[in-house]
Amino acid sequence: MAIDNPRIYGPPPYRIAVIHGGPGAGGEMAPVARELASVGGVLEPLQTAVSLEGQVQELQSIVTDHGRSPVTLIGYSWGAWLAFIVAARYPKCCPTFASSCWSGAVTSRGSNATLATRSTVRSGRV
Repeated sequence: MAIDNPRIYGPPPYRIAVIHGGPGAGGEMAPVARELASVGGVLEPLQTAVSLEGQVQELQSIVTDHGRSPVTLIGYSWGAWLAFIVAARYPKCCPTFASSCWSGAVTSRGSNATLATRSTVRSGRV
C-alpha cells in the first residue's frame, strides 16, 4: 500500500515542513501541520528511509520537490535532529529551523553554537 509522502496541508506555496519524531512516529505532527495551515502551506514529510543519510536525503528531496524555498523546518524529537542536519547541509533551501524536545530549544538564527555546528555538518562529520 502506497502512502502519501509528504502529507500536504493548506494552499501552496509550501514554506513550512513539520518533521516527526521516531523512528516510527509518522503522523504525530499532523495536529501541528493542521494548525499552521491556517497561515500558510505546510508539508508533513514521513521518514521512510532506514539510515540517517537516507533520511537526510529523503527530507531534502521532499522539501526541494514540494516546497518553495526558503522552507522553515520544524522538528520534534528525532525530527528536530533531522531538521537540524538538513538545515545545516542545505542552508539555501532551508535556512531556518525550530526544534522541540531535544537538549533545549534552538533556532538556526539564534545560536552561535548552532551556526558553528553547521560547518561541522556540512563537512560530513555528522
